Amino acid sequence: MTLLLYKWIIETKTEIAWRQEMLLAWVYPHDLKEFAEMVLNALSEGGVECVLLTGGSIGIDLVPICDYFGIDPEDILKKEVG
Repeated sequence: MTLLLYKWIIETKTEIAWRQEMLLAWVYPHDLKEFAEMVLNALSEGGVECVLLTGGSIGIDLVPICDYFGIDPEDILKKEVG
């Protein structure tokens, strides 16, 4: 799943960044269905919190999704030290 999620992020040019302990992905509505299908098992346990942002993207914390699939979020994006 790590490779699949990382590949999807690269192919869709989804912006991701660490904000404190959250690994945020800015997913656009036209990519949302594909994203949801990819992480369907993680969403079936009550979903994940999202924030509708200005500019039309949806901010999604990837950490709970990574936790569900046993992925270290830093395998997707390393935290900057400092």
